[in-house]
Order: sequence, then structure tokens, then C-alpha cells
Amino acid sequence: MTQDMTLNARLDRLRQRFIQTYYSRHDELEVLLDASLQSGLARNSMAEAETILHKIAGSAGSLGMAQLGDAARSVETFIRAHLAQPAPDFEAMQTALNAYLDVSMDVCNPTERLLNVG
Repeated sequence: MTQDMTLNARLDRLRQRFIQTYYSRHDELEVLLDASLQSGLARNSMAEAETILHKIAGSAGSLGMAQLGDAARSVETFIRAHLAQPAPDFEAMQTALNAYLDVSMDVCNPTERLLNVG
């Protein structure tokens, strides 16, 4: 086996592990989105979502899943900027997070099938 093939095999295994654990992060983001709709929980929920999105952006980008990484980074940055405002627009953050969750499933479902993650 050549060195390139070995590297590709390792990256495939890392992608598989990422996808396997990613679904729990996706579910966490859905729970946080729902919690952010409740009075008094929006700020903490969005701050926690920002942290999760940051982790996803770094991991996905490193594993060649640029669309997912870029989407996570974009929403992470959007949420961070809104949370820094004196009167954050939680509805805009919720809309952005919901749109990210749609992109997330569009990217991960075909990737899962391609990598045969079970």
C-alpha cells in the first residue's frame, strides 16, 4: 500500500468517526434551538450552539467536508456577533441555526451513504 493510499484510508476512517458522532451534535443543536424559543433560555442556548458550531467548523473543514465546515463557521460567526449586541436578535439567530441544520442533513446523509457508516 502506498503512503497516499494509507493516508486516504486514515482520512476515510476519521470521516466515518466524525459522521458517527456528528449526529449527536446535530441533535444537541436541535435541542438548543427548541430551548432558545423559551423565554429566558435563548442567550445560553445560543451561546452553547455557538460553541458546538465552532467545533464542527474546525473538524469538518479538516476532514474535507468544506460545505459543512463553512456553513457551521458562518452561523457560528453570525451568532457570536448577535450575542455581542446589547439587544440580540434571537429570532435571526434561530433562523440561521435552523438553516444550518437543514444544510447539515443535506451534507451528512449522502456522506454517510458514501462512507457506509452504519
